[in-house]
Amino acid sequence: MWARARSVSAVVRSGWIVGNFVQRKMKVTVCFGRTRVVVPCGDGNIKVESLIEQAAMRYKKAIAKDPSYWIQVHRLEHGDGGILDLDDMLCDVVDDKDRLALPWQRRLGAKWAPVLGRDQA
Repeated sequence: MWARARSVSAVVRSGWIVGNFVQRKMKVTVCFGRTRVVVPCGDGNIKVESLIEQAAMRYKKAIAKDPSYWIQVHRLEHGDGGILDLDDMLCDVVDDKDRLALPWQRRLGAKWAPVLGRDQA
């Protein structure tokens, strides 16, 4: 995500500068059913697995659940339908402002309940 800086004001609006290039900060929207959370990803040099952990934490905050609330994530899907590998670096497989979906389950007592009606990313 490198772009040549055209002016100082472009640097201020876009991110931080390294040499003659501006490093843009990434963010993605992760959909948990109808609930969507925006996750900042910095320069994208994090693993997909780390993004899932951050998204789950933000989802729990958004629905006002305790951090010990259990959800089980099966996979992370790109908006075009592709499944992302947990070991991939985010900057290699996702672009800034992409929408991703997490098919998941929540814990209800001793059973896992699938969440129906997952939004298409």
